[in-house]
Amino acid sequence: MAEREGNAFAHVVANIDTASSEGRIRYVLPSRMRTGSAQQAAPSAAGRDLNMGPDVRLILKDVNGQTISEVRPELRFEACHDEGETPHRAIIQQDIAVTDALSQIELVYQGKMLDAFKPSSAATVLDRQLRGTMTLGLPQPGRLNRFTVGAPHVEQRAGVSYLIQAKPDNADQWQTLAVGRPTPDFEVDQNQFPGASSVDIRVTQNAGFQSQTLAEKRINLAGAHSPAAASARASTASAPQLGGRGEGMLVRQNIWELGGDWADPILWYARAVGALRAKPLNDRTSWRFWAGMHGYHQGLWQFYGYQALDEQLPAKADFDQFWLQCQHGSWYFLPWHRGYLIGFEKLIRATVVQLGGPADWTLPYWNYFKAGQNGLPPAFGSKDWPDGTGNNPLFIEQRWGPDPSQPGNVFVPLEAVNLDAMDVHEFTGVASGGDRGFGGIDTGFEHGGAMHGDIEGQPHDQVHGLVGGEMLFPEAGTRPLPGLMSSPVTAGLDPIFWLHHANIDRLWQSWRQSDGRNTDPEETSWKKGPASLGQHAFVVPLPDGSPWEFTPEQMSDFAGLGYTYSDFSPAGTPLAPVAGMRATPSGAVAMPKSTGAAIEVVGASAHALPVAGKGAETSVQLDTHMHAKVAGRLAAGPAPGARAEQVFLNLENVRGYSDATVLQVYMQFAGKDGAPTIERQVGSIGLFGVTKATETDAGHTGDGLSYVLNITKPYQEFAGSVNVDPAKVGVRLQAVAPVQQSADVSVGRISIVRQGD
Repeated sequence: MAEREGNAFAHVVANIDTASSEGRIRYVLPSRMRTGSAQQAAPSAAGRDLNMGPDVRLILKDVNGQTISEVRPELRFEACHDEGETPHRAIIQQDIAVTDALSQIELVYQGKMLDAFKPSSAATVLDRQLRGTMTLGLPQPGRLNRFTVGAPHVEQRAGVSYLIQAKPDNADQWQTLAVGRPTPDFEVDQNQFPGASSVDIRVTQNAGFQSQTLAEKRINLAGAHSPAAASARASTASAPQLGGRGEGMLVRQNIWELGGDWADPILWYARAVGALRAKPLNDRTSWRFWAGMHGYHQGLWQFYGYQALDEQLPAKADFDQFWLQCQHGSWYFLPWHRGYLIGFEKLIRATVVQLGGPADWTLPYWNYFKAGQNGLPPAFGSKDWPDGTGNNPLFIEQRWGPDPSQPGNVFVPLEAVNLDAMDVHEFTGVASGGDRGFGGIDTGFEHGGAMHGDIEGQPHDQVHGLVGGEMLFPEAGTRPLPGLMSSPVTAGLDPIFWLHHANIDRLWQSWRQSDGRNTDPEETSWKKGPASLGQHAFVVPLPDGSPWEFTPEQMSDFAGLGYTYSDFSPAGTPLAPVAGMRATPSGAVAMPKSTGAAIEVVGASAHALPVAGKGAETSVQLDTHMHAKVAGRLAAGPAPGARAEQVFLNLENVRGYSDATVLQVYMQFAGKDGAPTIERQVGSIGLFGVTKATETDAGHTGDGLSYVLNITKPYQEFAGSVNVDPAKVGVRLQAVAPVQQSADVSVGRISIVRQGD
């Protein structure tokens, strides 16, 4: 009966009550080394020899039920009991040597078996455990698997016992792990808690009927590297545990800083994407099923080869529950996409584990703002795997980039994107022409709203269009064909989609922690989501296919989500002020919402503006009285406690059939008496979603999209200049790529409004 590998042990923990003759084996933990907590046997507070207790034994048996050996375990009796009462509640912690024949462990008291540990496959139990394929897995060599807890400042006292207790997040009650004297170096092994993502540990002092907690610690198991943690992370029989505070946090890394074009996390992502793409469309864990949750268009999917003509869609119940959920033009945009990302990351991680990859895989993010990193990560631009073979699933043919004349040259032109949204302090905006807010306007469930919040409008929309691009056709009247990323109904099919949204998710948290005024909404309708309004709940499938519902309130608790980012600086370096960024003037009040502010039109264009070729120009006729009012308020500054005056440029009812179009927006202030015209770039707009907003179908009126740009700074400069004609203002739209005439892009009206008290 040789010991396996010469140095293999199983750590047994059990509880026994000698008065009631009841006992239970709590767990059996495989280990290649003796567990520190099992070696802590020492005289109890009463000074008794722990090896001289009642007749309690661990009997080790083989597969035929024959006894291999017996072990008389050490007992730690609870020291707190009534005067004259014999201690009878005890804990057992015992290391036993693992042999080839070992199949069953029995807990026996006075000749009666109280409990037995017998795995489902007895013949291979130890082999399976030592390879880490069971729930109770083996610590990987060289990787931390145990956590130290205790109360080193506590001294031993007669009549006082100390308990180390644990409560995993998948259990309702505290479990006692050790009883006796204080043990500042007590080690808790994560494999004691199968299926848990985190566990709370506490050290409790008990004297008579008085109990006092001396130390507490939360251990995040989801970030550890043992096979047990791998199993817990890959297993999804229940909803994701959103605990994750403390050590072991999963970290999403910058894809450009992983150590190579095909660094291991990228390679495993590609393998997982390939595996998921091979699954049927109606499989809840397939690549295409997850894309359909964001958006779906039968014609485009079939044209691009993502749906066969006779292929079955998901069953109606699944379609209604999961598909066509993405929130755009809504204050739910950020929390919905965060839950969508969490579910997707869990699916990829579970797939990676099934393929033999690391259990701590996390989704990378693409920070296109960081110097030298605005190009498409190389693994996504190659048709080949790193060994030169084709069929790289990260490569997408319908990813054409910002210049239709150079299809496949994919990058994000930095002059077309900005981080102005990071300077907005209000999460929730208004739909009446003023600031849309960092996170968007107050809506119910909104799958494709017309008014995008600031972070959604820029950079989210622009990056979608610039990366996806479009294919142009020489035939007159033929509309351009959108790349996958360019349209909400196909974007989820592109593997780069998830890295882009990981960056948007990162920017949300960056915004929250950059300024004390930047907070998420407190309204119940936001926190509880549209389900609280009797509308569609936010739900995604878990890797086992079961549904997981989540709320914005859960997504707002970033510290409890179980992951973080390697860097929160928006551009990858400390962010310098961007020209045109809004700043709150001295003495102004940062209001929690914009809904109380007055919105008044200062001027508007007279006609709709068609946009084709390199762009278009028009003028906005200002109301003399309103212009004077705004100019005076900007010059004087806000009164004490008043809201700061702000000015916005509205591009209303933008329609068309070119979701990839990005327009740079300039304002022109005509010079007076021969003075030169002043032109200022005030932002850009991306038409991501414009096709859907132009069409009239269920839930859409065909009114198009509307955009709001903050122009307070250039308008203040213009209003205060004596060399500028105040009669009218010019607006110029410059297309990043030429706009096809057949795309029928137009702006219904351009207006300038003020927002303030």
